[in-house]
Amino acid sequence: MTEEEEKKVTELYNGGNSLDNTARLSGIGRTRVHKFLKDRGMMRDRIAVLKSLTPTLNENEIVAAYLEGRTLIQTSRKFKTQDRKIREILIRHGVLRQRGEMCERRQEEGVNNEA
Repeated sequence: MTEEEEKKVTELYNGGNSLDNTARLSGIGRTRVHKFLKDRGMMRDRIAVLKSLTPTLNENEIVAAYLEGRTLIQTSRKFKTQDRKIREILIRHGVLRQRGEMCERRQEEGVNNEA
């Protein structure tokens, strides 16, 4: 790669473009772009990027919503996440023990069990 191409690739990639977009926009093959970025330690951590795009769930709000009487499904819809994640949070906070069994904490709140 020429110095000009390296500069262009660096600007495109550091500007937030993906590896594929950087290659396409610079007119340089994806493999060459990848090698260039990797050799210079510039590759972004894909897992970290994905985590930064994933909204953080407020576990206390989830527990409160469930204890107010919402079902697990209703709670998952309210927080736009999978019911599996809601279940994990509720178990971690001692609200659920296992599938279908009500924990003492929910009984103390006087809330009916899910149907």
